[in-house]
Amino acid sequence: MRSNIEGVSKHVEDPPKQGGIYQPVARPLNILIVEDDLLSQKLLELILKDTGYALKFVDNGLDAVQMVRSQEFGLVLMDIQMPLMDGLEATRRIRAWENGEKHLTIIGVTAIINSAYSNCLQAGMDDIISKPFDNKKLHAIIKERMGSKIIVAEETTGAQDHQINEYPILDVQGAVKRFAGDQENYAALLEEFSLSLPGKFDELLTAYQTGNWQVISRLAHNLKGLSASFGAMDLSRKYHELDQLVNGTEYSRIIQKLDEINICIQNLKTETLTFFKEISNVQGKLN
Repeated sequence: MRSNIEGVSKHVEDPPKQGGIYQPVARPLNILIVEDDLLSQKLLELILKDTGYALKFVDNGLDAVQMVRSQEFGLVLMDIQMPLMDGLEATRRIRAWENGEKHLTIIGVTAIINSAYSNCLQAGMDDIISKPFDNKKLHAIIKERMGSKIIVAEETTGAQDHQINEYPILDVQGAVKRFAGDQENYAALLEEFSLSLPGKFDELLTAYQTGNWQVISRLAHNLKGLSASFGAMDLSRKYHELDQLVNGTEYSRIIQKLDEINICIQNLKTETLTFFKEISNVQGKLN
């Protein structure tokens, strides 16, 4: 099943929006983003929206292989753990199809970089970047691999630059940096993330009840990086611990970890509501 975000793609000859960080390049090039989580897709869209490149999205490795064979891309951001076909196997198939006659730059994306690095290189990836995304590192990769010239845009003042309060379990300030300083978009996607967590927890619980350890590992891996992207660091650690339990076949301890995750989700819900009230009050004063 292919997932595309409407309104993302644009021709590179159109200049980036004012204040963007990239100069337009001389020819049209696409970036293929292979990521099964919709919120991670939206975050990457936000980070890369002013690069001047057309962004294409698919949600599994099988579709990625088909897209590479049918369209031309300058770079691929390839998630490692996905349904239908993972990023490692997709990369192997792309390299086999290229047969040494061409070489598409493929950057692995993972929440656990140390254990995945050698596997990614062996599969044929050129580099690897970790979740949560580091804006500067991601931009540097695009500059190095695709020849963009980076312009450091000056920050503007306004409602988005309101100094945010610190929160006990939600690192809002750190997360906003990963959203290119955009508090409004961060708040919008944080709400979507928070609302998605109960459903994700139900998926984990169902997988536990049916003994589907592979699904638990994939969900925990993805949610670890996504939680960190939104500043929910305690929740991110819990997901990491859950993934480790599955990998270590410590299945008897999983239900306790799920209880801990559920508590973290409830605490996060309370704190995000407080944050939304703060943002609403600030906007009210400015209006």
